[in-house]
Amino acid sequence: MKNKELAHMLELAQDESTPENVLTELWYGTTSVKVRKAVASNPNASTSVLRIASRLYLEEVIENPGFQMIRMFDSDPWIGKVYEAYEDPRAFFIKYGKYHGIGVNGDLYNRAILLSKSLTAEALNCCLAFGSKSALDRAIKNKSVFANIQAISKNAIYDEKIYSALDLESIFILYKCKILQKEDLMHSLGRLGLGSTSAKKRHYSDFFNKTIEEYNNSDSEKDKEYLVSLFSKLVMVSRSHTLHWIDYWQMRSPDKIDFVAKVLKIIINGAGGKRILSDHRRTFTNVIGNYVTNKLSYSERKTKDFEEVYTFFKSHGIESAAFEFTHLMNFRSSNHVEQIKNCSIEAKEFFVKSGALGPWVAVSESDDKYLIINEINERLYAKHGVGKKLLFNCCSLRKIISIDDSTYIY
Repeated sequence: MKNKELAHMLELAQDESTPENVLTELWYGTTSVKVRKAVASNPNASTSVLRIASRLYLEEVIENPGFQMIRMFDSDPWIGKVYEAYEDPRAFFIKYGKYHGIGVNGDLYNRAILLSKSLTAEALNCCLAFGSKSALDRAIKNKSVFANIQAISKNAIYDEKIYSALDLESIFILYKCKILQKEDLMHSLGRLGLGSTSAKKRHYSDFFNKTIEEYNNSDSEKDKEYLVSLFSKLVMVSRSHTLHWIDYWQMRSPDKIDFVAKVLKIIINGAGGKRILSDHRRTFTNVIGNYVTNKLSYSERKTKDFEEVYTFFKSHGIESAAFEFTHLMNFRSSNHVEQIKNCSIEAKEFFVKSGALGPWVAVSESDDKYLIINEINERLYAKHGVGKKLLFNCCSLRKIISIDDSTYIY
């Protein structure tokens, strides 16, 4: 009996000849979503019912032929804004502003904007950057709305003739909602300048965690390298302070350090050999340096352990950035030096150039540190002759040698 009653009520609600008073009774006489949506879509629905319905079933009210015919929104400032938001989203933001003019009902207005056939990239950006994500989540349940937002987003990203109206905050949200894919995200990041932008903290931490999870679960080296490139691109276009929003201790965990080292390599290469993105590089060198020294501290600190440190840097192609780890790796004790002396010549050169043995050493032919540094200096001399590549040129009268211009001798 109940099903028959609901079927009858739904039939009445869908019938455009049903009087206004009957539609009102139907609205208040049931909690059925189907019946209420049908009432909200009926041109004969009363102004009072449509006002209430707009809060629950905005899409049905907007698409109701009575939406424009009744013009009931003119008499109600709150509903009037819904009408303005739907009719011309760009004009709506110009009139009311992005930040505070929308008021407490901003979620409803944002939904009206997202449903609008007149939606623009600028208005979409305002909705996403300064509105709530819940409005987008509800709006894109409609397949045609999803397709429209996706088309607008991709046009803003790929049309090189126009300035992209979408900022990083909006791009992150669209990516999370699967409106944009990884390829779209990569292309949009490519249009931003180095160290020029940022988004909310949660986007960085969420994106890092999601990317790491995909990286560790992937069996494809090609896919892994793409994820590294994608995250590296994000790092390079972001302001340096945003990197501190990613959990520092989490980044240096063993299951993530491989990814972090690869990102550092891309950042170094992306800098083109110049000292740009220095703050970005410092963040990642701190992570890697602390990981290496922490791991070494729990080892026996034998020659093989130091050799493994060098192998780590070499395997990730970041041994050329040795000097950037000077403040992190301190292997100056006699025990450390004694073990490093037995390492391969390549490993010894890495430790010397990284400053791990210190910037200077007393001249003594029996001193292990001197023997290591002198061996490397002789190797460099044999390869390059006298020049800037040498660690030192002369030490006959100084009693010490220095491999760092900042070392002063009195």
